[in-house]
Amino acid sequence: MPASRPCPTSLRGCSGDGGRRGVMTGTGTIMRQRQRLLRRYWHFVLVAVVGILFAVLGSGGGDAPAPAPRPQGWTVASEPGSVLAIAFLDGDVWVGSKTGLHRVDAATGNYLGRVDAGTEVAHVRALLADTSGTLWVGHLNGLTRYHAGQTATFTVADGLPDNRVNALAQNHNGRVWIGTANGLAFIENGKIAMAPETTRLLSPIVNSIVENKDGELWVASTSTPSGGVTLLNGPDTETFTPVRGLPHPYVNQLLVDHGGAVWAATGQLEEGGACQFRRDAKGWGVSATISRADGLPGAKVRSIFEDADGDLWMGFENDGLALRTGRGIVAFNESDGLPHKEVTCIAGGPDGEIWLGTLAGVLRIEPGAARRMKHN
Repeated sequence: MPASRPCPTSLRGCSGDGGRRGVMTGTGTIMRQRQRLLRRYWHFVLVAVVGILFAVLGSGGGDAPAPAPRPQGWTVASEPGSVLAIAFLDGDVWVGSKTGLHRVDAATGNYLGRVDAGTEVAHVRALLADTSGTLWVGHLNGLTRYHAGQTATFTVADGLPDNRVNALAQNHNGRVWIGTANGLAFIENGKIAMAPETTRLLSPIVNSIVENKDGELWVASTSTPSGGVTLLNGPDTETFTPVRGLPHPYVNQLLVDHGGAVWAATGQLEEGGACQFRRDAKGWGVSATISRADGLPGAKVRSIFEDADGDLWMGFENDGLALRTGRGIVAFNESDGLPHKEVTCIAGGPDGEIWLGTLAGVLRIEPGAARRMKHN
């Protein structure tokens, strides 16, 4: 049997392919290919133009629907953009976002402006106003101390385990704990030290830190499947994972409530929920869980907060806000006036107002409006 010959560049097909493709001249093939490509090109152009017109004009040919009106007592400052952290200091609200550090008037919710805390403070992920009146700013480029208009920034060169700072907390002794993407650190007397407790964590990716009333340190790790909650009590370590009742190993935030119980907001994609830890005669354990089955609007609980009435506020990644009172759970979304469907952080202001950080700014809910949300 003769060996197969290479196909000439001007032909489609040769004896080596058994004649299955057929044989055509190069000129005829090129013309047909050009015609097919032109037809496809104009088809795609037409589809794209129709799609753009539909998006702009809407199915009825009119203007896009107006945003939902906000309830009385709700004020939005949209200028910070994607908000990830909120703190209170010197009578103002300090807002950390993907565009840096901002200030908002606590009494009105009006935007006051961007704070010049250094060019490196460009993507803020955590804020802490400590007992000395210093604002600590965790961001993607390290940790910045802001006090009386003066700043100092700490990085891995100064002892941080990683420049990405996700969480900040101050304990009863004044120590500031730092949670990074590569473990724990702390700062005392102006110096940073890496915490040996990192080796005891379920995962070094720290997303939240709280200290309970007994001085025990709770650390949330965000990792699937190895994440969870680590309880540090001196030399003792206790961990909580889904095997022990945690709704999901990806833990987004921790909260110590007024009764001393600890809450975890968990979830990733379409799985998760919130849970409560209580101590009994046998020690700490999951005492309650809240999920979609109980009325939550979504699975991934992004943020959690308890107000002065003991009611629980929960923010979601794609499903707005849920408020749990003694009467049950009520949900709020963009159609109810939220500026965005993702609620990243929740905090209580000095005068009883509630502050929500979203991906479209910060929302201030005055106390009277919060009460109406509970009873309507």
